[in-house]
Amino acid sequence: MPRALAGSLLSCLLFLALAATAWAWVFTDIIDFDLTETAYTYGVYSISSSGDGSASYRWVDDPNHTTVISGNNCSDLALLGGPATIAAHDVAYHGLFGGASAGACFALRGRVATGAGSMYDHDGNLRR
Repeated sequence: MPRALAGSLLSCLLFLALAATAWAWVFTDIIDFDLTETAYTYGVYSISSSGDGSASYRWVDDPNHTTVISGNNCSDLALLGGPATIAAHDVAYHGLFGGASAGACFALRGRVATGAGSMYDHDGNLRR
């Protein structure tokens, strides 16, 4: 096989491997995550078998308050990592925790920053 063809083939395989990794996440829409200054559990989820054992969260619509979002142990709601403090108007993904086993259960919890009041009808996306 000529070197140029072998190099092109290797480049294509590397691209496909990286693309497959990017598609390994499981995404869940979080609809109407209504938050007050008291932590609220939105739901219970599990780490996908195709991801890397981490969970991340982002707001889909522009949040008008700073929020604190966390992944917590299902049995006692202990933090699995540091909570993500997401500034108002930030719609990027923020890591909640990492290193969990496939199938590990976690609760998605959130609140607005102290003194911020309440935030209603905002949607997000959980990547796990």
